[in-house]
Amino acid sequence: MDSRTCGQAGSMPEATLARGPLALDGEFLAHVEISDFQREIARKLLCIVEALPPQSVTTRAYIGPIGGLPSSTVVVNFVPRQRGSAEITIYIEPRTSVHIGVAHGTTYSLPHDVWDSRAKDVPKFTEEIVRAVVDGKFRETIYTRGDVPIRWRSQLDVEGVPVCMDRKEVLGSLRRVFRKRSKREVVYPPYS
Repeated sequence: MDSRTCGQAGSMPEATLARGPLALDGEFLAHVEISDFQREIARKLLCIVEALPPQSVTTRAYIGPIGGLPSSTVVVNFVPRQRGSAEITIYIEPRTSVHIGVAHGTTYSLPHDVWDSRAKDVPKFTEEIVRAVVDGKFRETIYTRGDVPIRWRSQLDVEGVPVCMDRKEVLGSLRRVFRKRSKREVVYPPYS
């Protein structure tokens, strides 16, 4: 399935980092004004973080406008300490949408851009996707023309069922039509 991406997929946007994100913790959840939908997902994400060894991940949170998303979007970023693990950035909109950017170029947009019946329960499926990435069940094939990535094909094993995504940068591909094509397979290890 084709999907759009938010920012640099798993990386938190530089502009957001410059504004000073906060730690994702109980204090953050107790003092921010966010929707019940956002709070439910943030709690599930916090449970994932708390179950990990203390030094395996750094989490950051931010509330505000990001690109074309609403000004009350909650952004949560997982930065793994394990070399080679996939970074994750979750964009939680106020009502019913979540965009999960993983690694270099994959975005799972829930509930509409993932063809999986589990996507109807957005909070639960968000938790399952993030947990699967943290557990090292994500792999990505990155296609390039020259040194520029133009396509990402990814597969995530969520409770034994693969969730596949395919994203293309059509404009980038057209600009570099005569450049050498190559592909690289990346399997991301677990956070701990």
